[in-house]
Amino acid sequence: MFSRSIKSLAFTTALSSSFILGAAPLAAEQSLLVQPVDDIRDPYYIGLGLGMSFLKPEANSVALTLSQDSDFAYRVFAGYQFDDHWAVELFWADMGQAEFSSGSSVVGIVEYQSFGVGGLYQYPITENWDVFATVGVGRLRNSFQLIDAERVEDSFIYGGAGVMWNIAKTWDLRAEYDYYDTDAQMLSFNIVKRFGSATPRRIATLENKVQQQELALAAVQTAPQTASMAVKKQETCENYSVELEGVVFARRSVDLNVRTKKILDEVSQKLLTLPDGITFEIRAHTDNEGTELYNYTLSLARARNVRDYIAAHGVALSRIEAQGYGEWRPLESNETEAGREANRRAELVLIGIENYVEDTGSCSKLAAP
Repeated sequence: MFSRSIKSLAFTTALSSSFILGAAPLAAEQSLLVQPVDDIRDPYYIGLGLGMSFLKPEANSVALTLSQDSDFAYRVFAGYQFDDHWAVELFWADMGQAEFSSGSSVVGIVEYQSFGVGGLYQYPITENWDVFATVGVGRLRNSFQLIDAERVEDSFIYGGAGVMWNIAKTWDLRAEYDYYDTDAQMLSFNIVKRFGSATPRRIATLENKVQQQELALAAVQTAPQTASMAVKKQETCENYSVELEGVVFARRSVDLNVRTKKILDEVSQKLLTLPDGITFEIRAHTDNEGTELYNYTLSLARARNVRDYIAAHGVALSRIEAQGYGEWRPLESNETEAGREANRRAELVLIGIENYVEDTGSCSKLAAP
């Protein structure tokens, strides 16, 4: 019987492996700048897990020996993600069976099933990896064969921990260990499907948070206004050629790297020389890895990070608008890594440039839309 458990573990490990392989100035140093918007995932999810159970029922006789204490197990679960850290989850698990022997004969079988509800907290450690912990309440059900027995206590408080890998738009892989009771634990490898994106309530909550961040930023904006310069209308955009070429982002990131900051330092100084009648729009974009809601949120956060960095160099915040365009305006194909990298970008548009340039066609990249 024990060999059956070893085969089950090998099967589970192989299956989980196939899943993975297949698959101006503000405060001293910008401490009050707008923080990145939450990494919002699709709120609803379901999952299936395969793994190994570890079972240790107590024998009521010294003549009985626990001959099988592990078995193939599986679980199904469903949950709702409140934000980028917290979720609530329901689960049901069939944990297989333990066996008692007397001599060479099997004289008792104890089957295990469990179900419960609990909370999950997850914390990102890289762009695609999270660690998480679970805690909740549940019940164990035992079925007995060949022996007359009953479970003394069937309710439990469980806890668990694991790692999660975001492998695709709406798919995650999870490896976790769950402790249900002293006689029942489970190690499982799980595949998770997420759905239900872009609900109006979640978008409204997101926008409200962004607005609160902007109010906090505006309250500490103390940059002196640069004096207006009398500028004659020119024939071309030669003196207004200000581009954010080279401002790109890592996957699932809003951070500005060293090269990007150097570009923005130069751009900020150029923007300070332009007349007050010209305002600026930062347009940020993403690749197509993630849901539309997630990518819109990410692009909005990227645009605001660029805006805030420029504002910290003395450009009036009232002159800078930040817009996110999600995955909807790609420059290159998202089928290649080079194309996706090119699409994770920010652009600059000068609003009102037509009042200073005769031929706005000479500055098509800068003029709206």
